[in-house]
Amino acid sequence: MSGQSAPAPLQARLNRLLPDIRLLATPLPLVPSIRLWLLDRLVDERLDPEVANALMETPPYWALCWASGQVLARHLLAHPDWLRGHCVVDVGPGSGVVAIAAARAGAARVIACDLDPDALEATAANARLNGVTVELSDDLSACLAQAQRITAADILYDRDNLPLLARFQASGAPVL
Repeated sequence: MSGQSAPAPLQARLNRLLPDIRLLATPLPLVPSIRLWLLDRLVDERLDPEVANALMETPPYWALCWASGQVLARHLLAHPDWLRGHCVVDVGPGSGVVAIAAARAGAARVIACDLDPDALEATAANARLNGVTVELSDDLSACLAQAQRITAADILYDRDNLPLLARFQASGAPVL
């Protein structure tokens, strides 16, 4: 779409798992003003068992943009007053769509916090693609101490992440 090449480190990480899949700068269906480096096509369900196991072990969540992230990004862009001038911490950014929307909507500072270094790399690449600045961190406690607003999309599908809600609430920052 853009004529740009995918960031080489991300493409290399993806190709270790899926050699025939490319990253493509893709406008989002629900937020077309934001483009992300995403899989150029869905993975065939007839994967080699070794590849399927590797994907289950370390899924490249950062190479997809889930619907709840797009919906939250669209909401932030439509309601910039909620975050304008505030420090927003996006927990579990994946591809970075919510962090990018927060930056575009006028947050004074946006921090994307994730334990997955590939997700942080993807968020950085996607922020550059969209011309915004997003800080990166893998230290949730430090991020929550600075947060004036907290966003979290998609991470709560995994029930193991539900205890994060108590940490968010304890921070005192509003959560969306």
